Amino acid sequence: MMVIPSIDLMGGKVVRLIRGDTRYLRVYHDNPIRLAEDFIEKGIKLIHVVDLDAALGRGSNRNIILNMALSGIPIQVSGGIRDFETIASLLDYGVKRVILGTLVYKRPKLFMKAINYFGRDKIGVALDYRSSRVVVGGWRESLNLSPIELATQLQNVGVEWLIVTSVERDGTLKGPDTTTLSEIRRRVSIKVIAAGGISSISDILTLKEIGVNGVIIGRALYEGLIKLEEVLEVVGECH
Repeated sequence: MMVIPSIDLMGGKVVRLIRGDTRYLRVYHDNPIRLAEDFIEKGIKLIHVVDLDAALGRGSNRNIILNMALSGIPIQVSGGIRDFETIASLLDYGVKRVILGTLVYKRPKLFMKAINYFGRDKIGVALDYRSSRVVVGGWRESLNLSPIELATQLQNVGVEWLIVTSVERDGTLKGPDTTTLSEIRRRVSIKVIAAGGISSISDILTLKEIGVNGVIIGRALYEGLIKLEEVLEVVGECH
């Protein structure tokens, strides 16, 4: 099981939103690359980087992301990645994995082309949901599809990595949605990384019991509720 810190980028700074709402924005760090290097020094093997500006269609933080990759920082990247050229560029620069969301549902043929061309380990899918319905487009558009249904469909087309995020819990520190995660874990055998609401080492251990393959932590880390050294020691093989 992996412990994966999240670096959410907006305007070149590290921020956190609550439930994806930009009205509830808090800036935590103004040097994303230095922060990422600090995570690696503490023993982290992979960082989840989200380009919120790209996801919301109002610019991007691509230069920061590419500089991270060129610096040898192991990152997986999500947010506003909606064409083949962007996927190829990110991977060429050294990004370890690209996480796709809206593109999967809006351009399924292109999604399958990316899976087949770059390989299943290089392409993951963001399964974001609110009120038991999958959401896309920066969490602003709801689809008539449940997380369980989508997870099953994605397994059937060969997806290997699934990033499962409860939007209602994201940034709230109210704990993960163990009910949905447990059901997904029962229904599919693909690798599941859980995100949204994780607030303590206890939450992480609960998710380990469920059988998820990794956890993404954000606000709890930045506000000192979770310390990387402690969680890596307690969970052991997470890193």
